[in-house]
Amino acid sequence: MKISFAGALSVIAMLSLSSCAFQAGSGSVGQQPAESAGDTAAMMRSLDSKLEPVIAASRSNSSELSQLKDSLNRNNSEIQSLRKDFAEMQESFAAMNKNVKHLAKTGASGSAPGKSSKEVSETNDNLPKQQLRQSDGKLVLGEYEWVKFPEQDLAAQARIDTGASISSISAISIEKFEREGKTWYRFQFPCDGHKLLPMEAPFVRTIRTRQASAEDIEVRPVVRLEIQIGDVTTVSEFSLKDRTKMDFPVLIGRTFLIDNAVVDVSKRSIQRRPKAENVGSSRKVEAVSEDRDEDVSSSKNPAKKSQSKPQLKNRPSK
Repeated sequence: MKISFAGALSVIAMLSLSSCAFQAGSGSVGQQPAESAGDTAAMMRSLDSKLEPVIAASRSNSSELSQLKDSLNRNNSEIQSLRKDFAEMQESFAAMNKNVKHLAKTGASGSAPGKSSKEVSETNDNLPKQQLRQSDGKLVLGEYEWVKFPEQDLAAQARIDTGASISSISAISIEKFEREGKTWYRFQFPCDGHKLLPMEAPFVRTIRTRQASAEDIEVRPVVRLEIQIGDVTTVSEFSLKDRTKMDFPVLIGRTFLIDNAVVDVSKRSIQRRPKAENVGSSRKVEAVSEDRDEDVSSSKNPAKKSQSKPQLKNRPSK
């Protein structure tokens, strides 16, 4: 039986009034003190018996209040945890939204900025593996391909040119320095969003080059860089040149093509695009019309002597 605190107080008040009335009545009729004391004790016992359920109910109420307080504390902890999870979800969604905007801006969906839907279909991401190589294991490359420089986590589009004697990479603010007694070069590579990616590479040699449309001789340093095309990763030589006004920031010449690939000029972007944090800046690709570089260095250069014309697949007849 549960009795409220107000009820308990009412019971106590009634008992007190009854006791006073009893004592007054006893005095008027002249009862003996012993009988009065016995009656008082009986009343006290009766009062105790009536107070016991009140005290028990009070303790029960106190226990329920304690349990309710513990439950509220647990609910508050769960609410705080849910708020924390919700805040983390908001941060994740914000980061995803930022990445989506960045991909939309840089054209990282697999096509170069400004490419048409027809050109996108030529990236051949779904080609079977056997069509990416010849039976002799050489890569099959199109008119241009995506390449990656693993050390810099950099992906860029490159023109594939069998007529260029040496590969070339776009380089701004070229600076020569020494590292452990050897000559190195540092330069900046143009990326999407007008970002310049710092790069460093060991020096190999100096070459004298001339473009097909010009008579002037240009002296350039040649460095060694690790490069990946398709599933082939190797170290190759690149001359340093500012190519920001050209369609492609990278040109792949015979220094890479020999012994590694054949070129099918009727196709573009045969190899799959590599994933990379940094993406090289390219101009809108409509037709490949860049001047090729011709190495006119002395014939004493052993690298030039070993170069031969790489295999070129014929354009299919229409």
